[in-house]
Amino acid sequence: MAALRNILRSGRVAIALLAIAAPSVSAQEAYAPVERSRTMRLNSPFPLMFEMHRRTTGLALLSSSWPAPCGGMPISTPECPAPGKLGWGEGRDRLSAKWIAGFEERLLEDDAVEAFDVGAAVSGRKGAVSFWLDARVFSEIHSEEGAPSWDGEFVERQEAGDDSRLDYVSYARYRGSFSVDLSWGRLAWRRDAPHWGPAYFHALVFNREAVPFDHFLYEGELGPLRVVSMVGDLTIDGWGRWRKNRDARTVYAHRYELALHPAFTLGASEQLVLYEDQALWAAIPVVPLFMAKGQLNEDDNNGNLAFDAQWRVFPGLRLYGEFLIDDMSEPTSLFNDFWKNRWAATAGAHAAWNAGPVPLGAIAEWTRIEPWVGTHYKANTAQALNHGAPLGDPLGPNAMALTLRGYVRPGDWTLALTTDWSWKGTDEGSSPEDVRDEKDKSRKTFLYGADVLWTISPELVWNSGIWGASARFSWNRETTELVLRAALEI
Repeated sequence: MAALRNILRSGRVAIALLAIAAPSVSAQEAYAPVERSRTMRLNSPFPLMFEMHRRTTGLALLSSSWPAPCGGMPISTPECPAPGKLGWGEGRDRLSAKWIAGFEERLLEDDAVEAFDVGAAVSGRKGAVSFWLDARVFSEIHSEEGAPSWDGEFVERQEAGDDSRLDYVSYARYRGSFSVDLSWGRLAWRRDAPHWGPAYFHALVFNREAVPFDHFLYEGELGPLRVVSMVGDLTIDGWGRWRKNRDARTVYAHRYELALHPAFTLGASEQLVLYEDQALWAAIPVVPLFMAKGQLNEDDNNGNLAFDAQWRVFPGLRLYGEFLIDDMSEPTSLFNDFWKNRWAATAGAHAAWNAGPVPLGAIAEWTRIEPWVGTHYKANTAQALNHGAPLGDPLGPNAMALTLRGYVRPGDWTLALTTDWSWKGTDEGSSPEDVRDEKDKSRKTFLYGADVLWTISPELVWNSGIWGASARFSWNRETTELVLRAALEI
């Protein structure tokens, strides 16, 4: 006990010293991007993974809310993206812009695609206001007709005829933010896919692989406590169609992180999805959403609550886990086979070190998602989905996975090798769009009809100044993908 008291005492001293040394929020810039595996890809390889690498090696404080503000003290914030060649600056005010052009060749199981994108990235700062915008226009030529959207958002299809010489797909995408830093925190608009929790692959509440959406948020810190509150608009219909279902689906969410020690952080995330209803007071950080949902119409709301922890055992090894509760009949029966007892768990480890100037490391994560997680009682209402895709782990309900990645970055090159063993059930409750009456007394079967699917995915990235190129291959017994990309950012 004496040793424990000494550790806690040293932790409080360290946190106090860091609080004194930490910059005010006004010193921060806009948000550093996270991984984009489909459209809007970046020349810089794996920005979130290498930021987690930095925190695992002990070069930065632990945190688990992404995208994160950039440009403050390196011990607490990630590095901002490199500015463009076009720029202006006066004091701390600045404006930067760069053109982006890319070509991508995708060889899929049943389709060959040539994709082109062109656009610009603009960022800047004026006093307490900071912003960034990445906006691009895309065109794709497919060998197969009616191919689904590559990233799950809308597309427009052009057919050869009197008014068009080619069959092609076109669309526009943007991600960005506009934030105001005040003495009591940051207020911001952002369009992105949030990623909450310490896991890299299998974050359960919000995951970087989700379809991005527009949201307003507040971020603030009070001593060792960090809070993020969010309200965002979701789209009900998916698979890249123009929006046909115009009913409203809104997500409210809070993220709380408590730094008990510079090497140990506890977190809690809660999410409330409303259908055709609004509760703007739910955006206030002190409103407990898991309690507030009981004050609303049960048919029109859905919610979950997750707890997580991460521990940097020593510089170079970080252990973490997350546990999510979607619904339960009562606490002592949470782990039985009643279909209403819905939960998920993730456990992981990140080993990272630097061999001179070369970062290298390995990540291992296991996840289990029970049947019916993220579903609701009525179709197309308060499911935890955007454009038909989960807000959390893309596996969806009734699934399990073990994912491993090794990586190394010598100079301008980055090599990553990912292997994944996944299981996905096939009965009711395996799709987030499955429905069942609230009064139903049925049981659930975890991974019924599932067979293991092994996937191997090597990826090679080269980035030197304004030029970038990458090759990614993914293979399993069901699909084969080869994605080649070359891009210019100037």
